[in-house]
Amino acid sequence: MKYLLLSIFFFQFLLSSSNPPLDESKFFKQQSEIQAIIDEQFPPSKEVLTGIEEIDEEDSFLSEILDNEAAQYLDAITTLEVAIPIDHFEKAEIDAIFLEKEQSQSLYSSYEKSPKIIFKNQRFKISLKTTITTDEFDKIETRFINHENVSILNPDNEWSYGNKNNFYNTYFFKVKSSSFIMPSIQVLMYKNGKIFEIVTLKAKKITYTDVAEDNENFSNVIAKNLEIITHKTKQYTNNQLLTILELKAEQGNLEDFNLKSFKEQGVNSIEDNSINQTAIYYAIIPIYTKRISFEYYNSEMNNFVKIQSQVVLKNELVSTQTDLNPNNSNILLYKKILFGSF
Repeated sequence: MKYLLLSIFFFQFLLSSSNPPLDESKFFKQQSEIQAIIDEQFPPSKEVLTGIEEIDEEDSFLSEILDNEAAQYLDAITTLEVAIPIDHFEKAEIDAIFLEKEQSQSLYSSYEKSPKIIFKNQRFKISLKTTITTDEFDKIETRFINHENVSILNPDNEWSYGNKNNFYNTYFFKVKSSSFIMPSIQVLMYKNGKIFEIVTLKAKKITYTDVAEDNENFSNVIAKNLEIITHKTKQYTNNQLLTILELKAEQGNLEDFNLKSFKEQGVNSIEDNSINQTAIYYAIIPIYTKRISFEYYNSEMNNFVKIQSQVVLKNELVSTQTDLNPNNSNILLYKKILFGSF
């Protein structure tokens, strides 16, 4: 009797485990299928693929050194001290050695260019100029302090030499809320590995405003330029299409791209170098949709620009071939049919 009860309990456990919540299963199934289609039609670049390599013995040895573990090299024990990463958001203080010196006149910093008005989610830049009148320094560094609700997108950006002892840098920022405070910016000069001079620039006063709150066609993107690189469409179900846009923006915020007319949509594969962005946008749209139309705000021209792209369906699937609803059909069979070449 004891073993019979255990068997019944185990059988019930298997039944309960084999029936996960239906909605959750559908959701993950749909997301995996969409991502598979995106990966098939927009494969990663060769550089990305070649960058993924297995760790060899040499890399493992290097990892041990970086972990500050003892390592034997040429019959000697070598321990590498790992440098503490710079906190670009911590207020800097001058080393005690230099506090007794009078105020130096060798470091000058100023704002080179900054906007007066910014919009919600806009990616904007602030350019700095620093003049150094001495050759006796190791490096210069930037820190951002006392800011709220502001994202600094490239805080580690290095200074570049211009001419006549002038150095230049450009930082990109993003603000999502009207209750924000721009950072004060500290420019630090190092000598012998220690800070010996600091210039602090007061936070810039910038006006914040929302843009196109009532514009149903606004894509939430504010950019110097935005364009569609590629547009592909496949049949997704008997009455739906999966349309995919490859987007490119200059000084834009493609991560916020959204079209109010579609419920199921998303942004994937964002590549960003602070100035330029590329991204893959997908949406499940009604089968009768003829074109994708949206607007973005051009920060260079200070007006809205309309973009349209025709929905061209390739390799239409007919319902007699298979059940086209991915929630009901076999995933592998569905993918084999859907992955026909464009």
